[in-house]
Amino acid sequence: MHHNTKWLAALIAVASSLSLASSATATIVLFDFGNNNSFRGASVPNPDPNGNYWNSLQTGVFYTNLVDTTNTPTTIDFGFSTPVGTDSYNGPAGDTSTGTPASHVADTDIDATALGILGVKEAAFDYVTNATDADPLRFEIQQLDPTQKYNLTFFGSHKFSSDSTTRYSIYTDNSYSTLVGSVDLFVVETPRTIGIRLPC
Repeated sequence: MHHNTKWLAALIAVASSLSLASSATATIVLFDFGNNNSFRGASVPNPDPNGNYWNSLQTGVFYTNLVDTTNTPTTIDFGFSTPVGTDSYNGPAGDTSTGTPASHVADTDIDATALGILGVKEAAFDYVTNATDADPLRFEIQQLDPTQKYNLTFFGSHKFSSDSTTRYSIYTDNSYSTLVGSVDLFVVETPRTIGIRLPC
């Protein structure tokens, strides 16, 4: 997974949460980019108010066997492959520079109905960003079944930016040389989905 630096301005708070679903098995894995150990971050309670389980991810940590929404371990692994920063200041909770992160989660302004399964305040609260303007933010989702089709749904938001578009690009491996697909996320819209079939 690669975020194009062309859209860095919107990336400030755009990668708050991600849903990965396998259409063949109806398995859904939820990613929260940030947790209680992240800078001004918050973990999603498990289960969330909708009864789903999340993987709240801290940068610098490689995660194996992420759980699906039923809290069942999968074979899916996750890790950032470039330097990355986390925060909540530019997200839908507004200014989170005072108090504790938990004290601002209630201020998170989202349309939970429109976001569906991603409509959880703690998940929308966090964000990840590129380390520098010159470098894209990249992460790896490993151990996917190459015979299956996966849908990736992204939620993004920002408060301080003049650019409302972020481009998400999907590659076949960590060389980031074979593009599978890409989509532009307009943060004024509802979540966007990319459907991919990984090559065998």
